[in-house]
Amino acid sequence: MLFRRLTIAAGLLAAILPASPAAAAGPLAVAQPMALPAQPLAGRTIVVDPGHGGRDTGAIANGVREKDLTLPMGLALAQLLQSRGAKVVMTRATDVALGADTNADLQARVDDAKAAHASAFVSVHVNANGDPNYSGATTYFGPNCGYYSGANESAADVGRSYSLAHRVQSNLVAQTGETDHGTRSEIFWVLGNPGIPSVLVETAFLSNKPEAAKLLNPSYQAQIVHAVADGVTDFFASGDATGEPAAPPSAIRDCSTPPSAPATWVETFLPAPLLSAPAPNAQEFTLLPPFSYLKVLGQAKNYLYVLNPQTNGPGYVEAAKVGPSGAPPAFQPFWVANFKPTGIWSASAGGVQFGVAGRWSRFQVLKPQDGPRLFVRVLATGNVAYVDAKDVGPVGPPG
Repeated sequence: MLFRRLTIAAGLLAAILPASPAAAAGPLAVAQPMALPAQPLAGRTIVVDPGHGGRDTGAIANGVREKDLTLPMGLALAQLLQSRGAKVVMTRATDVALGADTNADLQARVDDAKAAHASAFVSVHVNANGDPNYSGATTYFGPNCGYYSGANESAADVGRSYSLAHRVQSNLVAQTGETDHGTRSEIFWVLGNPGIPSVLVETAFLSNKPEAAKLLNPSYQAQIVHAVADGVTDFFASGDATGEPAAPPSAIRDCSTPPSAPATWVETFLPAPLLSAPAPNAQEFTLLPPFSYLKVLGQAKNYLYVLNPQTNGPGYVEAAKVGPSGAPPAFQPFWVANFKPTGIWSASAGGVQFGVAGRWSRFQVLKPQDGPRLFVRVLATGNVAYVDAKDVGPVGPPG
C-alpha cells in the first residue's frame, strides 16, 4: 500500500509540474516549476491540510481509503502553490494522526495554521454517501459561530472564507466537470479558525464507483489540484484577502447563546452498525454489540457522528439505536483464575511464552482486553504478563 501511495504521489507531481526545457535534455536534468507571469501568492503562507490520517482512515469505499487520496493530493497542491510563490505549511506530510483523539487531531490542524500566521487554510477531502450514484464536488466555509470548539469568526472573516470557497468551487467544477453542489457554510471544527480564510474541499465521492476510479488516476488528481490552486490564486489576486467581501446572510448566526452540542456520550441498546456515512447502505465498519459506549462528535439527520473508544475510529450510527449515557466507567482491576493450564506470554498476541501456569492459578487483570489475551499480574510471582482470555474465568479476590 505504501508503494502504491508513493507511486500515485510521484505520478501526480509529474502531472502538475511541467518540465523545463532542461528536463527534456536527459535523464539527469532536474525539472523546474514553470514561473507564472504574476505572483499573487508571493509572501503568502498557506496551510494545506490533507484530511484524516493514521488511525483515522476517513471514508472507505470501493476498496479505497480517503486518507490515501488526500495525502498525495495535499503534497502535490503544496508543490504547486510553492511554484507560484507561496510558503506552504503541511498539517501532515505522512500517514499520521495529529492528536490522541478526534478533537485533539482536528484542533492540531487549526493550531498549525495559527502558529504559522497563515494567510489561508485549505483542507482537502473526498466524500462518501450511502447512495452509490451520488457524485459531485462541494466546498465548505465556516459561519461566524456555532462550532463545538467554541471558536468564533468575524463577519469579515466569514466573507473572506466564502470568497475563497466560491473561487475554489468554481474552478473545481469548471476544470473537472464534477456536478456542482455549491459553496456551503458548515461548522466543521477546522473551519473555526479566527482571522484566517479557511475552506474544506470535498473533491468527489469515493462511494461512487466511476468517481473512485477517477480519483485513483494521478491525471485526474492533477486536475483537482490545479483547480484548487487556481481558486486560491484567484482569491489572492482579487484583493478579497485584505478586503471585506460580503458574507452570505445565512452564514451569520446569533452568537448570544452557546452551541447546542449533542450529548457527549451515548450507549447502544441494540446491535448497531458503525457506518462510513450517514445512510443505511453505507459501508459497515463493524457491528457494535449492545451497551457499547460511543463519544458523540456531531449529528447528521437521523445519524450521530461518533468515536468508538475501543478502536479510536470515527463513524456514523443510527440515533434510534443509542441512548444517552455517561462516560464509560474507569477500568477497575479484577481477578480471574484459569480452569486449565494456560501459557504465560510476553505480548497480547504472539510473543514469547515464559511458562505454563497450573490449573486454578490466580491473576489480576490490569487493563481492558485489546487482543486474544489479558494483561495480568500473576499472584504467585507478582510479575506482569499476558494469559489467554479463553482459558480463564472471573473469581473473587484472594483471601
